[in-house]
Amino acid sequence: MFPKSKKRFQDQEEMKLMSEISRFLVGIGIYPKYTGYNYIVMAVSHVVSLDGARTTLGDIYRHIGELMGKTPGTVERSIRFVLEKSICSRNILHLNDIFGYDVFHMDTNITAGELIYLIADRIMYSDYID
Repeated sequence: MFPKSKKRFQDQEEMKLMSEISRFLVGIGIYPKYTGYNYIVMAVSHVVSLDGARTTLGDIYRHIGELMGKTPGTVERSIRFVLEKSICSRNILHLNDIFGYDVFHMDTNITAGELIYLIADRIMYSDYID
């Protein structure tokens, strides 16, 4: 049997986090084939890594842009594209099922920031919610 190294444990924790984020996104019709999907995963992961400390969306987009060699505007547009696609296909309504209460209505818009922080908060505080 292989010894568990700290690096391997961190990788397992990261994979668990990515799996949880993916479950939320695929559940609302945001699929891995879109670049915006990857950016949302990175954004939620970044927010979770801050352990509850808040930061601006601009800072999040800049951070992702630096990692990916893109401008913050490109990151923002890709995220907005997949979010609009989910809203247009009405898959976003599954967000209400995931959270167990109404967080989205078709007559209102959910912003990228709201989605990112909703998912991050749900992941960070899931032990206290479920």
